[in-house]
Amino acid sequence: MPGIDRSVISHNLAVNEKCKPVVQKRRSFNPEKSAAIKEEVSKLLVAGSIREVKYPEWVANVVLVKKKNSQWRMCVDFTDLNKACPKDSFPLPRIDQLVDATAGHETLSFMDAYSGYNQIKMHKPDEEKTAFTINQGLYCYTVMPFGLKNAGVIYQRLVNKMFARQIGRNMEVYVDDMLTKSITADKHINDLRETFDVLVRYRMKLNPAKCVFSISSGRFIAKSTDRCLPFFKALKKGKGVEWNEDCERAFQALKDYLGQAPLLSKPETGETLYTYLSVSEAATSSVLVRQEERVQKPIYYTSKALLPTETRTTIKAQAVADFIAEFTELSIEVARMMVEQNKKVFKWQLRVDGSSNTHGNGAGVMVSTPEGDSVECALHFDFKATNNQAEYEALIAGLKVCTVLGADEVEIFSDSQVVVNQVLDEYQARDESMIAYLELAKELLERFKEYKIVQVPREENEQANTLATLASATINIWLRTISMICLLQPSIVKLKEVGVVFGKRDSWITPIKEYLVNDVLPSDPLEVK
Repeated sequence: MPGIDRSVISHNLAVNEKCKPVVQKRRSFNPEKSAAIKEEVSKLLVAGSIREVKYPEWVANVVLVKKKNSQWRMCVDFTDLNKACPKDSFPLPRIDQLVDATAGHETLSFMDAYSGYNQIKMHKPDEEKTAFTINQGLYCYTVMPFGLKNAGVIYQRLVNKMFARQIGRNMEVYVDDMLTKSITADKHINDLRETFDVLVRYRMKLNPAKCVFSISSGRFIAKSTDRCLPFFKALKKGKGVEWNEDCERAFQALKDYLGQAPLLSKPETGETLYTYLSVSEAATSSVLVRQEERVQKPIYYTSKALLPTETRTTIKAQAVADFIAEFTELSIEVARMMVEQNKKVFKWQLRVDGSSNTHGNGAGVMVSTPEGDSVECALHFDFKATNNQAEYEALIAGLKVCTVLGADEVEIFSDSQVVVNQVLDEYQARDESMIAYLELAKELLERFKEYKIVQVPREENEQANTLATLASATINIWLRTISMICLLQPSIVKLKEVGVVFGKRDSWITPIKEYLVNDVLPSDPLEVK
């Protein structure tokens, strides 16, 4: 893939010179992930998107993300590098303005760039800053990788330059999503020809599998209410709205979830839906639209929070019709199940934290009962434990306390990312001790009718953290009685000004005193100076 010429644009990181380069410690992966990484790196090498590098100052780790087709997507953790780069404040287009701009157009074509970000090359001196480490060695990107700070903005700069004569007239572009629009169908071929002439001139390649041409349907995803509301204004300019039972069921479930939304009735315009979505941002996670020539079709809305995990993905233009069908088949049972899960208030709450340091190991447990009482416990370990083991010991001890107290359901809060995600089966336990701890924790959890485990920031788990820190202190502290005294005011409040008392004998202070009090200088010129 030739990519965009560097004379047109390249990605300059502009790393702050005051920031110290970071070399991340290499992470280990299981055989399945290692094989996926090796395969992806081989592809990138063949494509010329990466090259081998020696002695890089910045080194990041790769991260694998599971795709909906159960395959792995390889990304690079550029967190440290991104912190050292300034933010590019170049404005991205507003979604609502793009929607308004497409209203009233008869024919649309959606286009998606092939590995869009990779078509922009890295600024030569910055290539080695994108270095990443794997088992096979060190590599860096020669093209702009996904995940770099300002990558989206750089791409928007490019497309704004490429399509400067078309944007707003017969084209709209949001980063790598391109839309060619025509007021009438007979003009669409000429509009497409103009678009493709620009693509050829700049050597930008499209992904045919993700392009759809000459249709009158589309989708826009909005993440905030203020960007969604103008969308309905645009609809009222168009061909109208049709309401059906599937829409009613989905909105009824959302209304129950929000609790505060107005009752819905069959609207003759988009006004009712406009009012509904103005109530809460939660209902506007995903918006899908379908309009067909000379035929009124329904508009479907749903919230990502109400969808099964496997459907929470970005919706590409060519699959709009399929997704509409899929979303409208959303069962009310699934929706209500998700609603109840989010609204559930647990009677018992458990906060746990483990501590492992040079002084010792321990755990803190705090149980809140339905009556509002608290049971607090600090456990000191007379054995060595890693931090993760200490976190598991805290969880297991807390579950045992809840069982003894007769809790039948419990909401658990822990600041351990590893423990929470292993219990939720998001992470895999690998070594024998972690596997054993996980099995015991799940065995104890099965004793409850219902439970929920949540990872919280350390600052939100302060009580358990304090108990764990106390418990991990040296054993000598536990063998002593320590008094606690409450000071009502600062000790310095009662301090009074103290004057200097001089004796009768002369000292080195005497000439200074004589000068300050009597303005008398010594006879020796050096002393005077």
